[in-house]
Amino acid sequence: MDFFVVGTSRTGSTLVRHMLAAHPGVAVLHESHWVPRLWQTFGASPAPLDGLLAIVAETRWDSGRRVVDVNLELAGRSMDVVTHRLRERLGAAATVATFHDAIIDEIFGTEPGAARRGDKTPDYGFYMSMLQAIWPEARFLHVVRNGIDTASSMAGHSGCQLMISAGYDNWVPLSYGRVHEQHERRALPLGAYVGSWARRLTKIRTEAARLRPGSYLEVRYEQLIEGPTVVLGEIADWLGLEPSDTWLGRAAGLVRPGPGRSRRADAFRTLTAQHLRALNEAGGVSFLAFPPDAAFEALDAALRDTGDGNGTVRVALSVLATRTAESHPELAARAARALRAAVVSSGEDAGTWAILQTGVGE
Repeated sequence: MDFFVVGTSRTGSTLVRHMLAAHPGVAVLHESHWVPRLWQTFGASPAPLDGLLAIVAETRWDSGRRVVDVNLELAGRSMDVVTHRLRERLGAAATVATFHDAIIDEIFGTEPGAARRGDKTPDYGFYMSMLQAIWPEARFLHVVRNGIDTASSMAGHSGCQLMISAGYDNWVPLSYGRVHEQHERRALPLGAYVGSWARRLTKIRTEAARLRPGSYLEVRYEQLIEGPTVVLGEIADWLGLEPSDTWLGRAAGLVRPGPGRSRRADAFRTLTAQHLRALNEAGGVSFLAFPPDAAFEALDAALRDTGDGNGTVRVALSVLATRTAESHPELAARAARALRAAVVSSGEDAGTWAILQTGVGE
C-alpha cells in the first residue's frame, strides 16, 4: 500500500479518489473497511486465503450490499475472476499486507508494482497508526471540509444516519456480518452530525501525531474546488506522481458546484450554542463562504428579541465561527457586543466570552 485517503465522511474524499484514479499510474479502491478486521483476526502472520476472502465478502454497506462489489463494478471485474487470480498469485495463504496489495492489483487489473496502490476509506482516519504498522511506508491524505457543509451532507446520507443513530463515529465496527441490522436509524438534529464531525476531526488529528514524519498531508476541500490543478499538483508531488497536463485537466473536469450560501445560513440557524462552539473550536469552518447580509439580518433579529438571550448567543457564535468577522469589522463589533451581553444575561459559562473573543473586534 502506498497511500490512504481519509476524512470525516462527506468531505469530498470520493472526488479526490476519482481524481487520483484518473492518473494512469494509480489504482485506488473506493473504500474497503475490511483491513482492521483482517488485522484484528489474523495479525502479521500468514492467514488462510479463504479466511481473508470470507471477511471481505461479509463487509457491507448499510443497504446490505457488499463493499467489494462497488469496486468490482468500477473496474469492470468479477469476484470469480479476482478470486481465481488471487489463488494463482498467493496460493493458500498470505499476510494481510500482501493480500490487500494483491486484491487491489487484481480488481483493477494492474501488474504487481506497476501502479501506486491507494485505498479511499474515510473511516481509516481512526486506524492510521495501525495501518502504518502494517505498511510502514504508507502515506495518509486527509481531506478536510468545513463542518457545516459536512454535517449537512451527513444528515442526508443513509449510512451516516444509521451510524450516528447507533452511537458510532465510523462505519468499520458496523460493516462486518450485518451488525448494522441490529441498530435502528433515527431522525437526528443537525447538531448530532456536527458533534460527530468534531469528534472525528479530533480523532484523525490525534492519530496523525503518531505517524512517521512526512507521511500525513491535509488538503482543504474548498481549496480543491477553487483551484483543483494547484492542489492536485501538491498531492502529486507529495505522492511522487507525474502531474501531467492531461491528467490535471481530466481531474479538474470532475469538479462540480457545491452547496449554496443560503443553505449554509439556514443550517446555522438550527444549531445550539454548544454545537456552534464545537464548530468554532475545531476550526472546521475555515474557508466557509457565509453571506454577511444574512449574518447581519440574523444578528439584528436576535438583538431585537431581548427576551431570548440564549438565541443571541447562538447567532453571535455563528457569526464568530464562520470567521466573517475577519473581513467585516462592523459585523465583528456587533457580534462581540451581542455575545458579551448575552453571556451575562443567559447564564452561559463565565469563560465563554474569554474563550471566544480571540481575534474578534471590540
